Amino acid sequence: SSRLQYSRTTGLAVYQGAAYLRQGESSLAGDRIEFDDRRSDVRATGKVVSRLDLDPEDRPASGAAQPVRISANALVYTESARTGVYTGGVVFDGATGEQLRGDRLTLQLEKTERR
Repeated sequence: SSRLQYSRTTGLAVYQGAAYLRQGESSLAGDRIEFDDRRSDVRATGKVVSRLDLDPEDRPASGAAQPVRISANALVYTESARTGVYTGGVVFDGATGEQLRGDRLTLQLEKTERR
């Protein structure tokens, strides 16, 4: 990103201008990304693009990683609910070539144990 503001008081990091975050094989890009360091919640706006790696058991027989790509105007991810809500011009490109379009997409991630 071209600009980062972080508040130790609130734990909020705000990335602006071609913002990009990555965790493992998954990534998130947007014009602005807000990350709540205390809750692990994320808000992204402006040309939001997520690439999410699938779990190994969901991959095709070839075993090759096939990321899912989701683009939208905005994303609100709430870690406590493990839910991402994409809004505005949503396009979902699935790992096997399917494409879905709509105004809103809710992604429910599996709950996992944190170590």
